[in-house]
Amino acid sequence: MASMRVFSLLLVVLVSVEQLAAQAPVVAPSAAPPTSDSVIPGGTPGFYIVPVNCTLHNSSMISPTFCTYYDKQNMASLTGNCQPYLTNLDPMPTAGCCEGMNEVAYYRTACICDATFYPPVMVNLTRSLKLPSLCGITTDLCTQCPSFLVARTADYPVGGVEKRSTAAKVAAIVLGVILSVALVAAAIAITITELKKRKEEKNAEGVYEATPPGGAF
Repeated sequence: MASMRVFSLLLVVLVSVEQLAAQAPVVAPSAAPPTSDSVIPGGTPGFYIVPVNCTLHNSSMISPTFCTYYDKQNMASLTGNCQPYLTNLDPMPTAGCCEGMNEVAYYRTACICDATFYPPVMVNLTRSLKLPSLCGITTDLCTQCPSFLVARTADYPVGGVEKRSTAAKVAAIVLGVILSVALVAAAIAITITELKKRKEEKNAEGVYEATPPGGAF
């Protein structure tokens, strides 16, 4: 009888311990603190910079559908302050450069890809690859940029000035034809007007007044 009471008491104690354990708060494991190299300087904690440690093949290019000629012009105006760094004149990019880079990255990531992996020939490619990280751009360019790639065409030479697209060439030809036709039509109209004028003058010279009957007084 005594052994049964002891067993019952032990059972009650075990149940109480389990209930207390279930009610105790669970402490989540803490994440490793980010290093100073992986956080945007002065930015929001938790946003990590992925360094650009890859390159893209020169037989490909960023599609002009995702980064148009006008997008590139806009980027050039926003990131003009980056040129001293990209051309080895300054050791680090300026704040104005990084502000422009981040603005472009927010609206046109494809243009950041184009400028990073396919810069002009006068730009230091190593610095071009480092610039997004230095400016705190958090987009993983090595993962995202390949989605914008298309096969390179003759209109877009590597590191050179873009040639006009076929559509632009056709438009220029059509405009030239229209202007030529307009000039020819204008020349014909002027010629016809001049001929009519000369004919009228010639006819006017041949008109004379007849002598009235009875002779002149």
